[in-house]
Amino acid sequence: MSAQAGCGYWTGALGALEFGLVDEAGVAWTWQGLNAWDGPATAGTVAQRSGDHGGWAGPQYYAPRTLTLRVSADAPSQSARDAARARMRGAVPVNALTTLRYDEPVPKQCQVRRSGSLAEVCPTLTSADFEIGLVAPDPRWYGAELHETSIPAVNTVSAAGISLPITPPFTFAEAPPGGSVTVVNAGTFESRPVVTLTGAIASPAITHLGSGAQVSFPGLELVAGDVLVLDLDLRQATYNGAFRAASPLSGWWVLSPGENSLRLDGASDGTAVMTVTWRDAWI
Repeated sequence: MSAQAGCGYWTGALGALEFGLVDEAGVAWTWQGLNAWDGPATAGTVAQRSGDHGGWAGPQYYAPRTLTLRVSADAPSQSARDAARARMRGAVPVNALTTLRYDEPVPKQCQVRRSGSLAEVCPTLTSADFEIGLVAPDPRWYGAELHETSIPAVNTVSAAGISLPITPPFTFAEAPPGGSVTVVNAGTFESRPVVTLTGAIASPAITHLGSGAQVSFPGLELVAGDVLVLDLDLRQATYNGAFRAASPLSGWWVLSPGENSLRLDGASDGTAVMTVTWRDAWI
């Protein structure tokens, strides 16, 4: 069983490798430092004005975050140290992404992979120091806690139903508004959730009430057992696992810092459910 290393340094993890602990092999893993924990670089251009001072500012965005992680391993034997060295090399993917977690008072994480070299120095026969170059394609730091909330769709079938016989004059009530929910991004930067719709609903549309942006699927009819998943980061949706195009008039919204009110619209018998999953985000 792993135990606290008791060395007074930070704790965190790179993939399945936990720092600040003594692992099953008796190796004490210590997180020594992390460069580029501050703001990431930006990517953009400023074009020189022709025949004039200054320039024209083009669009600018945050660039991928480059990081350097420094950790050490203190083992009970040389063979345990060498096994720890091999474990470190295997913890950092070359192509796939893995989770880098830093245990601040509010633990944060990002998805990283190798960038550049993984340098090793062995001060003694039973210890090793590592310096690992990493890159996070998404520059945000996300809260380690995944939030989730669900709401049912409004039963528009019953609300719009007509009982027979009827006699004039006819009075029709207004259709009720869609089901709505408020979610909170407790970070300082916009976050991009995943929205999942299940159950019977026709022409679903999900609106961010603060910005007015809406992602809609006119003509799409979900029945019991169907699943529509919207990835607001990739800006695409899948219907029962296959790509499904949203309306070309859709606006792919984000969760701003603070409260965000979302609304689900569509014709439903009330059995459809919208589930929103997200993480708080910082930059």
